[in-house]
Amino acid sequence: MSRLLAGVLLDFQAAAFAVVSGNASGVTPMPSGWIKVDGVDSVAFTLTTASATNVTWTAKTATVADGRDSVPLVNPPTFPTGTNQNASVVVTLPSGAKYLQLVATPSAGSGAVAATPTMVTGKPAVIPYSKDCGILFDCPASATLAGQGYLDFSANYNPAPKDLGLGTLPKNTVADPELWFPATDVTDTAYTVPALVASTGQTIPIRLGRVPFVAMRARFAPSAGFGRYRATYNAKA
Repeated sequence: MSRLLAGVLLDFQAAAFAVVSGNASGVTPMPSGWIKVDGVDSVAFTLTTASATNVTWTAKTATVADGRDSVPLVNPPTFPTGTNQNASVVVTLPSGAKYLQLVATPSAGSGAVAATPTMVTGKPAVIPYSKDCGILFDCPASATLAGQGYLDFSANYNPAPKDLGLGTLPKNTVADPELWFPATDVTDTAYTVPALVASTGQTIPIRLGRVPFVAMRARFAPSAGFGRYRATYNAKA
């Protein structure tokens, strides 16, 4: 055997569970720190504000940790505006973005403002010829993160019809979207990623045998704490 593919399924790191948190003060912007989103396709956030706090949300992306080359988020979601917000939004990362920053800009009021991540979805990895694949979910013990990791398969993901002999698959469109489902072994038993418990760390290897599907992806649903959560893979043929 020889190694065919290897890469990052997702690499997420935030300095706080609520990446934006605190009371608004006048019109002073409230930026998050730079959130690491290497290999990440999208991050879902819950955005909340107090009933008397009027807030507008924006986002930036960068390729370096200090954000010095930051640019406004391409194709941003429809962020909520006004007071008394409690909305879920999905921020989709453009190709090449490795860091993300959310900014809450108040215009009136002085109540609480918060943004918390609820689901981190990694970019798909195309594995049509894989006969053996190792995946590692890991989190250092120094992190205080808690949450749940997931592994998904797709049978119709097709990023480019000419790539890797996938031309027989339909091109993914709004009308014919990619479909994802929990990854299962040859007995159709779902692979289980044990829940991450705060401040314990985690090293979870998963070995896949012959994979009959065209792509896989990792996801992570944080529930508390902060730090780094990562999934990487090596596939052989």
